[in-house]
Amino acid sequence: MTENRFIRKHTKTWSELETILKQLKKSGYEKAQFHTLRELDRLYRQVSSHLSYAQTYFPDSSAADYLNGLVSEAHNYFYIRKKGNIKSVYDFFINEIPTTIIANRHFFAISLLIFLAASLYGFGMTWVDLTNAYVFLPAQWMQNIDPQIEGPVEWNHPIMSGIIMTNNIYVALKAFAYGISFCVGTIYVLALNGLLLGSLSAFMTAQGNALIYWSLILPHGIIELCAIFISGAAGLKIGYSLIRPGRYKRKDALMIAGKESLTLMGIVIPMLIIAGIIEGFLTPSGLSPWHKLAFAVFTGILLIAYFLLGLKPKKKKLQDL
Repeated sequence: MTENRFIRKHTKTWSELETILKQLKKSGYEKAQFHTLRELDRLYRQVSSHLSYAQTYFPDSSAADYLNGLVSEAHNYFYIRKKGNIKSVYDFFINEIPTTIIANRHFFAISLLIFLAASLYGFGMTWVDLTNAYVFLPAQWMQNIDPQIEGPVEWNHPIMSGIIMTNNIYVALKAFAYGISFCVGTIYVLALNGLLLGSLSAFMTAQGNALIYWSLILPHGIIELCAIFISGAAGLKIGYSLIRPGRYKRKDALMIAGKESLTLMGIVIPMLIIAGIIEGFLTPSGLSPWHKLAFAVFTGILLIAYFLLGLKPKKKKLQDL
């Protein structure tokens, strides 16, 4: 292939990379949309191969010099080191995470719906026949809500709260990790634990403990469940990248989706820690059940407000990269 033909064949690709680099200079790398960074990755790989070809067959040409400068400029974006200061941490939690959640809201919605559908099924089956609780719930759970006593079933708070919290942390991590199984493992984890919560809720409600039960579950449960849904969304995203890699190889699609999924998981651990603090101090307190339920509603409103931060318009400004 002659140099002129080589240039004509690949000029469009080089122009596309130039355009993206100009956009990043103008708006800033940290404010770039995910699809822009994905295109940068794709074009960088292509133009790098063009540079190798030019250096082999046209080593002293203007095309080789041009491509070397273009690839070098793009290369810098893959090795930007963020300063570990308070501002970068603030941007991560206040800007990057909410934006990523909103961008992956369809995966979040699917995660929530899988869990909700399984919960409703577990609730309905247990409500119709309380003995079904022994099918859905682990024996360790049933030992602490033994119905073979006179009067309403009592909630062994110190034991059951610890069991449920540990279970939810385990579920959140598995929902994320099992996404590698082409979504099957994530769906299974979400559905199974939806069945558990639905069956437990029906059992306690049928025994006349609805108010006490929900006042003990929801103050920290709203945050814990939301963390599980986010973990499920992260797992589904990974699995979907393997099912539909698009124009990428599955390995590359997995790496791209994995980076965004890890961003989602960046909020899960803090959420579970906050839920644990609430569980340790507020849940066993002497507050009335209604006050605890009001606090649960408050946590739900705060979470919605936090997620909506991802919808706010981003100010464009010049940044030093």
